[in-house]
Amino acid sequence: MKKLLTTLLFATGISLAVAQDSAPYFLSYQGRVTDGAGLAIGNSIPENRLVRFQIYSSATGGTAVYGEQQTVTISGGEFSVLIGNGQAVTGVSGPSNNTALATILSSMSNNSLYLGVSVAASGGNFTTEISPRQQLVAGAFAFRSKIAETVTNGGVTASMLATNAVTSDKIVNGAFTSDKIAASAVTSDKITAGAVTSDKIAANAVTLNSITNASITSAKIASSTITSSNIDGNSVGLWSVTGSNIYRSSNVGIGTTSIGAPLTVQPSSTNNSPDANGIYVLNQAAGRNSVIATRVASGGGAPIYSMDIAGVAGWTMGIDPSDGQALKFGVAWDNPFGTNTRLTLDRSGNMRLLSGTTLYTSTIDLYSNGKLKSYMAGDDYWEIFGEGSSDSGSLIIRSGDNGNEPIIFRQQDSERMRIHSNGYVGIGTNNPNAPLHISGTGSSVSYWRNATGTGDGWSNTSYTSYSDAFSLIVSNGILADFIYLQSDERIKVIENFSDAEKDLETLLKIQITDFHYKDSVRNGSSKNKKVIAQQVEKVFPQAVRKLESPIPDIFAEAAITNGWVQLATNLSVGENVKLFTKQGEIQAKVTAVRADGFQVDTDLKSGNVFVYGRIVKDFRAVDYDAISMLNVSATQQLNRDLETVAAESNDEFSKLRSELDAKSQTIKQLESRLEKLEARLSNGN
Repeated sequence: MKKLLTTLLFATGISLAVAQDSAPYFLSYQGRVTDGAGLAIGNSIPENRLVRFQIYSSATGGTAVYGEQQTVTISGGEFSVLIGNGQAVTGVSGPSNNTALATILSSMSNNSLYLGVSVAASGGNFTTEISPRQQLVAGAFAFRSKIAETVTNGGVTASMLATNAVTSDKIVNGAFTSDKIAASAVTSDKITAGAVTSDKIAANAVTLNSITNASITSAKIASSTITSSNIDGNSVGLWSVTGSNIYRSSNVGIGTTSIGAPLTVQPSSTNNSPDANGIYVLNQAAGRNSVIATRVASGGGAPIYSMDIAGVAGWTMGIDPSDGQALKFGVAWDNPFGTNTRLTLDRSGNMRLLSGTTLYTSTIDLYSNGKLKSYMAGDDYWEIFGEGSSDSGSLIIRSGDNGNEPIIFRQQDSERMRIHSNGYVGIGTNNPNAPLHISGTGSSVSYWRNATGTGDGWSNTSYTSYSDAFSLIVSNGILADFIYLQSDERIKVIENFSDAEKDLETLLKIQITDFHYKDSVRNGSSKNKKVIAQQVEKVFPQAVRKLESPIPDIFAEAAITNGWVQLATNLSVGENVKLFTKQGEIQAKVTAVRADGFQVDTDLKSGNVFVYGRIVKDFRAVDYDAISMLNVSATQQLNRDLETVAAESNDEFSKLRSELDAKSQTIKQLESRLEKLEARLSNGN
């Protein structure tokens, strides 16, 4: 049955709550509805019908911005409802709570709204929405009464408010909160100069709980706004104002009332972090320092920093004007100077430590007669110290307690050498089995000797070895009762037995020479009878090794003038040369050459120098052990040759003897016959 809305009685009522926000918001609506024949529904008996109410932002079409439906009682065609108290319509914003309708009507964007009504048939099905939609007028928009939407900027002026009209009792406590005031709304041009005076603020009105934490920031205060002229000197207690300075003429305590100095700070935090406990100076501007400074006037004392525990003697550091502005550390908490001084750093970079009551002036002197001592574990300790008399001193490195502590030399975490507790020295091994036990080989070791012959030294010179490496290199002879060399069959791969005949031929080609060394300082001037490496290399090359070493091919003293060694040589740029100076021997590279001298890549500028000679990479060294073995093989061959000769001689001798025996027998026979002949002749027979 088609329904017709014949009469709409519009009455909008809004329940507003000022003192509380929980009051309901409803729109009162009355209507009269008839059927298609014009008869009032529920004319004889009241009927319950389902009625749908939807609100649109347009008179026709569009999508509902709000919707609800209610079961209403229609009597004599009339009904009355409170819109906002119904049930939600599927797919449309509706009264899921009692504020949904208020939200739609109070929205600033909904300036024109239209109500559409649909009445369900007696079977419960909705027919076409009753037309036309009814526009909501002023009464419904009273929901916006809580919003002052027509007050323009500057609309409320000082002249509109009576003097003293806005007082603390007119504003509910907490009514003006930060969320009620738009960001940056209260600016300097909103407040008349001088408007906020002390009589405008009630006594004790500004308290900690009146100001939201961190609400007053530097961005809220205009530059130079708070100056000394804005602060009443009498209102800030014992502080005084002079110009732009605020100061206090007596002592100040921060976090404590027990004040014993011009400034006493009592940290309240138990955190040991410097930025949470103590005095913290922070400068986060780029290129700027954070500084805590102490300064005194000239002749006015010393700047001092003091530390102590419970007021008992502690430590002090300060600058001593009477000792060349040296920085000193003392064991008294109020004075680091005089007998209190334990450590001094002078402005030249020297450090002095107290020994007894005397401050030594050397670069470093250590307590207890110059000893440097430390404990390793328990009573085990190590010491480094010097002892002895003038020109006869010794540097001693010692470990102590039970005598079982080795002395170990390391580079980073790698052990290089150790002196075992039994006195054995191990190089390349941590378990020496002899007074000197060397393990491993090196290919970059060279040897050096002082030109005056007064001592030997070592230098790690990079070294190119063309074949074998060495575990030990010495500059002079090795004296020992005997020497054993490793020769176990199990460490060798035997290729063949030496050809003794060839070894004899080789040995016979090696020339033995008489010579003396050019470096008579190092080697003396006595004659030697040995081989020459270059000659041996031609006939027995496996006994010769090539390595890098200096040769005395210059061996002359010269003066140095303006960095030039005044000596004519045949050196070339890039060659290395061995020199002796007052500071010791050095190896240097030639950087420039002229007819009367040369320069090297060192800081030698003047003085005298002994030029030993150039450093060559093809220096020959002879393996005399190889020559000895060659001699053994050759000797064995000679022995075999002698045995052969002896055997052959024996055979010849036996043959000759047999021949002699036969001849002897023949002679005897002849002699016997002769005797018989002689006997016959004598008898006349």
